[in-house]
Amino acid sequence: MLVGTAVLSAGMLIMPFQASADSVSDLKQQYAALQQQQQQLQSQLGAQNGKLKTEKAKQSALNQEITVIQQQLDLLKQQITETDTQIANKENDIYATEQRVQQNTDLLKQRLRAMYMSGDDTFLTVLLNSNDISDFLSRVAMVRAVSNHDNQIIQSLKQDEDKLKADRTALDQSKQDLLQVQGAAAAKQDILNAQLTQQAQAVALAQSGASSLQQQANTLNAQASQTDDQINAAISAQAAAAKAAAQSVSTSGTSNTTAQLSASVLGNATALVGYAQQFVGCAYVSNAAGPSSFDCSGLVMYVYAHAAGIGLPHSAAAQAGYGTAVSKSALQPGDLVFFSVKGGSIDHVGIYIGGGQMVNAEKPGVGVVKDDINSGYWSSKFAGARRILN
Repeated sequence: MLVGTAVLSAGMLIMPFQASADSVSDLKQQYAALQQQQQQLQSQLGAQNGKLKTEKAKQSALNQEITVIQQQLDLLKQQITETDTQIANKENDIYATEQRVQQNTDLLKQRLRAMYMSGDDTFLTVLLNSNDISDFLSRVAMVRAVSNHDNQIIQSLKQDEDKLKADRTALDQSKQDLLQVQGAAAAKQDILNAQLTQQAQAVALAQSGASSLQQQANTLNAQASQTDDQINAAISAQAAAAKAAAQSVSTSGTSNTTAQLSASVLGNATALVGYAQQFVGCAYVSNAAGPSSFDCSGLVMYVYAHAAGIGLPHSAAAQAGYGTAVSKSALQPGDLVFFSVKGGSIDHVGIYIGGGQMVNAEKPGVGVVKDDINSGYWSSKFAGARRILN
């Protein structure tokens, strides 16, 4: 049931954002909402992939256990076959021994019958019919030898027969034990096969859930990419309009060259400052350069490229080498203000917007904000300013 819940939750998060807003602010809100959904969906996808991995591990363990049980069954089958062969051999041995007992018994009977046919009814008669003491002793020895020999043979054969029967009984018991173990192993194999079937269904369900979540993630990524393109297009359009307005001011027909230049600079700076302030509230991301997240030099690079058509490097220290130096007291809107936050070389930059304020991508968790450059913190870190617009 977890898979179904995850897919349902992800489905509820996805909303069809149509980038129909006219302002960059609306587009950014859409983009932020999509990013939030992406994070939630990625979390669910990670959990679902973890569940899939667990279910596959269970399936693999069942397969291994079934393999072991099958090996045991194969071995038991071989042992039972060998025991059947041993039992058959014992049966043959018992039969052969019984035949030998019967042969020796028949031989003894034949001897007795021969004595009877000759007129000697018993061994006693044989002895009484002796001619003398020497004959008597010979007959006693003969009777004793015949009797002992026959008895020994018959008793030995019967002992062999008893032992063979005992061995067969032990083999029968051994076979019964093997059959019992075989039955238990076969029953366990049946249980494991049933569990494996259920586990295969669990794996398929988890796989289906992961695939569904991945499809939704792909849809969100496509929507976010489309919204990002719309943001870039809207920003480019605004930048072009700002530049056109600035050029209109710079070519307004005034006869005073100095006044004309000042108006041009003011127009460009005003457009750039207004453009920069649109990004207040965006996230700080290291090495990011827009349009929805920035680091400090990435914000400056993005704003100058789109609002003034000026290319700057993605480095605060490198940007400090552009334009002309200006004092803190002579700052104008659009100037770049530099700081040494960690001490030593320049490692932070912002765009001065007037009134002692700058727009800057401050740090993770704070994002793009307005800061007072004359505050105790920023004033102590101030490392110079440069004018790019001239």
